[in-house]
Amino acid sequence: MKILFFCIRFPLASETFVLNQVVSFIKMGYEVSILSVYSGDLDKLHSDYINYDIANKVSYIFEKRFIQLKINFIN
Repeated sequence: MKILFFCIRFPLASETFVLNQVVSFIKMGYEVSILSVYSGDLDKLHSDYINYDIANKVSYIFEKRFIQLKINFIN
């Protein structure tokens, strides 16, 4: 079975429950994908994010780098 998590920002250090749910479904054998509007706290990653290769399961609609570039261009 495939499961899609939809988040506004992922991962967030303040919302470890989302990562815990993702990891739980992976452990149960589900194929997990995460669709996030924006990237979250990529500089403060939980060990499970790395251990379960979550980075390869996440797709971002808008990446932070693109948004920052756009803001810098406007200013």
